[in-house]
Amino acid sequence: MAGYPEPRWYPIGLEYRHGIAATTRLEAVNDDGAPKPRFERWSSFYPDAANLRWLTLARKVPLPHPGRYRVFLIAVTDLPLGSSAIAPIWNEDTVMDGPGLENQKSSPSAMGPKDLSGYKLGVYVYEYERQEAQIQGEFSSNALERSATAQLRAAGLAHLAGSPLVDAR
Repeated sequence: MAGYPEPRWYPIGLEYRHGIAATTRLEAVNDDGAPKPRFERWSSFYPDAANLRWLTLARKVPLPHPGRYRVFLIAVTDLPLGSSAIAPIWNEDTVMDGPGLENQKSSPSAMGPKDLSGYKLGVYVYEYERQEAQIQGEFSSNALERSATAQLRAAGLAHLAGSPLVDAR
């Protein structure tokens, strides 16, 4: 899928009651949102897809080189999605991560056949930036300069950009 290694899958709600979400690995990107060439794109600092706790808490992060980096969180859910730069925090009935959910993360097929007509696609872009003079990168408010749709197109995920999409702005 557009060069993205294995995403990390999460149920939304117990037994995937409200859908599914996936996160991607942290990737280095150009100023236009296009991924860096393969040898610069992926860092050994972050060999796996981001987890939800990291996305929630990471405001200052070690980054290998100055530049821009991003993680996508993509959710397909029947829950309300609003315009936001980050994914909503729901309640204990819509839990996406925590004790007892480890075995549900392995595959989205666990959601089983379902009528998805009431479901929406939400794409959230977590962007980090490290300046030349900085040792660590920081969560960037510049992610708001480009819509989630523009980020998806730049990432080679245009087929998602054509879906009914709640833009994270």
